[in-house]
Amino acid sequence: MDRMSFRHKALVLPAALALLFAACSSNQSPGASGGGGGLSGQTVKIIATWTGDEQKAFLAMVAPWEKQTGAKVSYTGTRDINTILATGVASGVLPDLAGLPGPGQMNEYAQKGALKTLDNVIDVSTYKSETAKVLVDLGTTTDGKIGGVFIKSAIKGLIWFNPTLHDYSSSPPKTWDELKSQATANKGSAQSIWCLGVESGAASGWPGTDWIEDFVLRQSGPQAYND
Repeated sequence: MDRMSFRHKALVLPAALALLFAACSSNQSPGASGGGGGLSGQTVKIIATWTGDEQKAFLAMVAPWEKQTGAKVSYTGTRDINTILATGVASGVLPDLAGLPGPGQMNEYAQKGALKTLDNVIDVSTYKSETAKVLVDLGTTTDGKIGGVFIKSAIKGLIWFNPTLHDYSSSPPKTWDELKSQATANKGSAQSIWCLGVESGAASGWPGTDWIEDFVLRQSGPQAYND
């Protein structure tokens, strides 16, 4: 986005994007135990989607844990996490923890027997008391076990607009049809009502899939989305 964008406002598409950590059924490296006992000298293998500055921030976050327990974190950052984990499920070579982009993937891996529950490695009662119920429920398996712990949630998407041309905040659209109507009414001489950016380097494509997922979920409901 160019410098002009910083003088624009944003219209939030309020769907949640959540990141959760799930424990994989790895035979290659030791699992964690509650309270950090017995971890000294061991290595916890983690895979997630953070790279660059996000990876540096994550490693800085776990550094105090490494110092406290004497264990080490071996981290792999990749934007192709689903492909790597799918290969790992087939081969049986999996990390100890995976930072998944949402509960859908967690459910898929749980159904394949590729996940271990976290009930014996976290303080479940404290986690439930300090976490929004909806996130606890999304990370809970069908048999009532904690399959994943959410550590982040974020908005799904933004529409940037110039308030000097049209200020959506004065009458926020409540439906997709209202949004299209307002955008069309303020199209002016533009070739289209929106310009959509979907480029993200080697990971190009995910912004487009996120939008499609959002549309399916909001227009057709959770069952159609899951199907």
